[in-house]
Amino acid sequence: MDKDNIRSRVLKILSTNPSSRELFDCLAKRKQNRREIPLDRFAAELRESVEGVDESRSRQVAVEYFRALDAAELGRFVVGRRGKKTRFLCHVDISDLTEAARNCKSSETVSGLDSDSTTNEVALVRREFPLRENLTLQMDLPTDLTPQEADRLSMFLKSLCI
Repeated sequence: MDKDNIRSRVLKILSTNPSSRELFDCLAKRKQNRREIPLDRFAAELRESVEGVDESRSRQVAVEYFRALDAAELGRFVVGRRGKKTRFLCHVDISDLTEAARNCKSSETVSGLDSDSTTNEVALVRREFPLRENLTLQMDLPTDLTPQEADRLSMFLKSLCI
């Protein structure tokens, strides 16, 4: 994956959740540029470097961050099973990832990036889904959603249950 592609994906994460900039900064402080990041270790690093994140919140914040990176296809969030630890497997160099976050200006938005980009714009349609009796979710989905993309979305939603 080239650096422009990494940058555009990081920018989408930052525009969705501006506080994730602190998480990229925490990732940049890691001494080793390993592509496998254990959840427990990263949660401990968050407690040390991000103000206001206590022990109970650090794990939740780390899981949300790893899931955002997974959704951006920058790596894979793997929930621990059969004695293996929960971890994030990064598909790109950590240094490239953190450099992209550092170079994204806080005033940039996804729409600003898309107007400069050469990629085609995707037509979206809003869908509503009644999840519970008093709760209806809204999702913006591509009008040309493929069965493979729907399966991938389904797997992502299943990964949210802990």
